[in-house]
Amino acid sequence: VIEYLQSQPKPFRVVASGVIPTNLLMPYGIETVEGYDAVYPLSIAKFLSAVNTNSPDSYLRRYGIINNPTSNLTNLTDAKYLVVSKNTNIDSPRFEKAFEDQSVEILKNNESLPRATLFYDWKIETNKGVLGRLLDKSFPFKEKLILESSPNFKQTRGSGDVDLTEYPGNKLIKIKTDSPGLLYLADSWYPGWKAYVNGKRVEILKANFNFMAVPIAETGEFIVSLNYQPDS
Repeated sequence: VIEYLQSQPKPFRVVASGVIPTNLLMPYGIETVEGYDAVYPLSIAKFLSAVNTNSPDSYLRRYGIINNPTSNLTNLTDAKYLVVSKNTNIDSPRFEKAFEDQSVEILKNNESLPRATLFYDWKIETNKGVLGRLLDKSFPFKEKLILESSPNFKQTRGSGDVDLTEYPGNKLIKIKTDSPGLLYLADSWYPGWKAYVNGKRVEILKANFNFMAVPIAETGEFIVSLNYQPDS
C-alpha cells in the first residue's frame, strides 16, 4: 500500500487513519489530511470536526483524525486517495478502486480539488456561516470559493492553467490566466505564509474556512511563490 502511494504523481493527500495510525505515513513522504500534534490551529480543528459530524457547530477533538471520509469537505483538501479495510462499504459514486492487497483497498477520489487551481467566482461569507455553506451538498465547490474578505477586483468569467512545483517549505506556481481571478491552495491558511506575484508581495486571503487564496489581479502569465516566513 505504501509503495503504491509513493509511486503516484505528487502532490496529493491521503485519508488513511481508519487503517494506518495517524502520523505513520509521515516518514514515507506521504501527505495526509489527518495528523496529531500537541498543538494545532483552531481552524483546522473545527474543519476536521465538521468533516466528522457534518455540522458547523461540532465538537473539537485533540486528535486530527477523520472518521467520515465521504464528507464533501474532504474534496477541498486535495484528498486524492482513501485507504480503507477491504470490503468496507463506501456509499459514494465519487470513489473508484485504484489498488488492493489481501486486507486493504485504496480508493481514488475523482472529485477532489487539486492542490492548486484557479477560481473566477466567489462569495463573501462570515466565519460562522462558511462551514454550513460548504457542507451543503449542492454548493458548487469546483466553481466557487467562499472568502472572508474581498479581493480588490470584480468577478469575471475566465480560464487559465496552473503548474505547481513544491520544494521544502515553499511553493512555486506558474499560471496563465485570461481574466483576474484567485489562485486556490489546498493548504491551511497560517500567518507565516507570504505570497509574491512576479516578485510583488500580495495578501493571502482565507478561503473555504481553512485554506489559502492568492489574488491575481491582472491577466497574463505569472509566477506565484509562497514562502513560509514566520515573524520568528
